[in-house]
Amino acid sequence: MERPDPDRDCDRPLDDDERLLVRGLLHDSHGGTFDVDGREGENAALVAAVIGPEHAAHEVQVFVRGAGAKEAALDYLDGLLGEIIGKEHDPAHGYHLPLDWTPRDYEEHVVWVKGEVRDYKAEEAAAKLLGEAPPPRATRG
Repeated sequence: MERPDPDRDCDRPLDDDERLLVRGLLHDSHGGTFDVDGREGENAALVAAVIGPEHAAHEVQVFVRGAGAKEAALDYLDGLLGEIIGKEHDPAHGYHLPLDWTPRDYEEHVVWVKGEVRDYKAEEAAAKLLGEAPPPRATRG
């Protein structure tokens, strides 16, 4: 099973109309407390949600290969959001995703997931001090 390489496999961002549609649908289901974005390629898709403020942004990323990759990734992300911020979430137990890509079986696909809490402002300030490019965000904002 080949690990995800979104930079290689997903060469184009979701177009703006599709991104807005997906955001709207997910916001209707889970509330508007997060941003959503994605990229796709010929046979792969990456979708991401960023929950929370810039100083404690929880990035949730889902990657899928194969026929129907985008639909499977969006469906899986919808379920994850339900667990993380939806009715199924128990705040007393928190919610943690692996820091590195981890495969999960989902219907006829293998879905790769990862999550990370980031402080965008601190990362960007540090990169500026070091004269480096800031690390990429999971969404365009």
